[in-house]
Amino acid sequence: MGTVPNCCGLEIGRWLQPGDEVALSAEGLGTLTNTVGHPPATAQNFKEVDCGGGAPPGRLRTALRCALLAVVLPPLTFALMVGGALSALLWRGPAGVLRSPAPTVPAIRRAADKRR
Repeated sequence: MGTVPNCCGLEIGRWLQPGDEVALSAEGLGTLTNTVGHPPATAQNFKEVDCGGGAPPGRLRTALRCALLAVVLPPLTFALMVGGALSALLWRGPAGVLRSPAPTVPAIRRAADKRR
């Protein structure tokens, strides 16, 4: 999936602790540094959330979820968008409301001839 195996804290069980420093450097922009603070007393820790057996989600489960998001959802979204566009084009308006037909090219020419 494009990541280095066993480098994620979720996979190796290594978590940021209060007081740890995280730095992000971008060439030409500089460095952004943040220090991890203490969580509020009511915060729920991810390690304590039940993930179907008490273990964090595995690589296969994460890969399948990404595949679902990347492969299945875009065509479904596209089909819904096309269906919405078609229904908007084909909608005749509320039932019982008379609509005058759009003028045709010959009708427009006749109206122009009458004005001359």
